[in-house]
Amino acid sequence: MNRLSRLFVRRLRQRAARDTRRHALANGLLTVTSIDVQGHLVRRYTPAFDTGPLTFDRTADLGWLTRTFGSLLQETVKPEADGTTTVVAQPITRLSGVASSATSVPAHASLDLPEAVPDRCAYATKLVGLAAPPVHIAHLATALLVARAIASSGLTLQRVVEIIRRPAPIIVLMSQVDGAQDAFLRLIEMTGLVPSGPYAGVTGDRFPERDVDGFTDVALRRRFVFFQGKETGRESRAMKRGLAAVLGRDDPILAIAHHVADIPDQIPAAADLHLDAGAVDRAFLVDLLQAVYGDGDGMVRDGHDLKAFDASVLTLDDLVLALRSGRPRDEALVALHQLAACRVQGERGEDTRENRDRFPTEPATKQGALTEGRKGSSLSSKGKPSGAEVIQPQPLPGDRADGSKPPVTVETLSGYGAARTWALDLRHDLGDYRTGDLSWDEMSTKLLLSGPPGTGKTSFARALCNSLQVPLVVTSVSTWLQGGHLNDVIDRMNSTFAEARDHAPSILFIDEIDGIGKRVDPNREYSEYWNAVVNKMLELLDGAVRCDGVIVIGATNRPEQIDEAIRRSGRLETHIEIPKPDIPALAGIIAHHLGRDIDVVLQTADPSKRQWIDTAVGDALEEEMFGTPADVDQEGARP
Repeated sequence: MNRLSRLFVRRLRQRAARDTRRHALANGLLTVTSIDVQGHLVRRYTPAFDTGPLTFDRTADLGWLTRTFGSLLQETVKPEADGTTTVVAQPITRLSGVASSATSVPAHASLDLPEAVPDRCAYATKLVGLAAPPVHIAHLATALLVARAIASSGLTLQRVVEIIRRPAPIIVLMSQVDGAQDAFLRLIEMTGLVPSGPYAGVTGDRFPERDVDGFTDVALRRRFVFFQGKETGRESRAMKRGLAAVLGRDDPILAIAHHVADIPDQIPAAADLHLDAGAVDRAFLVDLLQAVYGDGDGMVRDGHDLKAFDASVLTLDDLVLALRSGRPRDEALVALHQLAACRVQGERGEDTRENRDRFPTEPATKQGALTEGRKGSSLSSKGKPSGAEVIQPQPLPGDRADGSKPPVTVETLSGYGAARTWALDLRHDLGDYRTGDLSWDEMSTKLLLSGPPGTGKTSFARALCNSLQVPLVVTSVSTWLQGGHLNDVIDRMNSTFAEARDHAPSILFIDEIDGIGKRVDPNREYSEYWNAVVNKMLELLDGAVRCDGVIVIGATNRPEQIDEAIRRSGRLETHIEIPKPDIPALAGIIAHHLGRDIDVVLQTADPSKRQWIDTAVGDALEEEMFGTPADVDQEGARP
């Protein structure tokens, strides 16, 4: 590794150690005081646990510390009734008998003892930092890509930092590594590696016409607007409006893509910084292996072990899979070779019988994590069961000769607001798509639909099926998880999307999509299982798997529980919340379901009751819009 790569790797490890110390502080394992060192306030940590068992054998002491206090070294979350999680502290009682600095050191530990250990407390505090989990492979790989891009630009690190610290820099970052685009954003937002942070990205790809100051979740961070992937290259009117809105602001702009041609021309022309990280090659893998395994005798110094396969086809997910925590170097090299062979053979994301044993078989989940899926099962074009239900659209009124009750359509729905508008726009765009006047990537075809239980998210999908007159493929995350083992879950996910493509144009409705969850710390229980499921969902939603002709709708009661990358541009980027129906919406719903029967009800009602109904409806509408009549009178009577 060059000096810049070493610096980035060291910074990531220092950040991990700092976070671990802060988790230990929050959970009561450490205490802290602020001291003045030459005019600078510095934190001084002190252990709140009994340091007596420490032997000054670093390996043994680290093992004891993680076994005894492992849960206190990581962020602790507590689920709330509303589905959110909050960090909670787990204070511990300080144990008596803390050894002083004069405590003798066992003779057998002399080789592991640093040249100068000021006191036992300082050694114990340092151990807490050393107990930090290893830096995630995705962060390591992405940081090395950034280091390579800076080195190849010919600029010094100081110059790059000066550009980043400008009030509104425009930066173009390119890489041919699949999966790197999201990884760059996570590196910026999560690791603190980039100066002048912390940061929060706001997608500019389908930039809202409203002011972005409405994004309250980024208020405490430095906001930047990012454009990502091939979606930035389309020439739709919405894209042009969004781009104009972004360029007219003073926010930092980051454009990430495989090639400069995928980025709107205005951005490269005005960019302050151009960086190109390239693709994975043998030199990059040598650096990554060195970052993971160190400079031992087994280090690949000249890439000799990497010449047997084409490294350029590897994706970021491949690197994460091959270099999983705890995997020996030789096994990692074999996994890299096999994953590269799969890519060359065109087996992108497909688990065949030949490579099934390469995927980890994890425990299903904890008791209660799985729920019953929808009834009905179907097969994809490859014959694998997806567990989905295919619903054909009902004929529209003009197609019915028997005079039966017309089907529910989007046009007849009440109380859906922005979701109804989105659906009607989609119906118009689908007509243009069928005539060849509009390409699929110019349409808004991916939607995250949220709202309290019972607000009609599934009914909306069925109504859209009838309005568009296309098949509806219905599934849920719980249906996917019924397989239990990771390879079975991945199979069902692949098969569901393949089935939707077979019926294209079609609608794929994924219920309970919050069950996908978020990617978690690799040291947490079942993290590899759940992170693999989330990554597969990202792959199926983005451009790596062709979804032309498939409208994807994810439904959830808890949108905050979904990984942010799933909601980014090119995936479920449009998020619409269905509120509980108000009085006008309820009136429309009742009128729709009663149909012509409402006339019979009114005609047979007692005249006094009919007048009471009219008055009640009028009062309700007045209250909905202006407040109760009594409130108005009272306000008018005030002096």
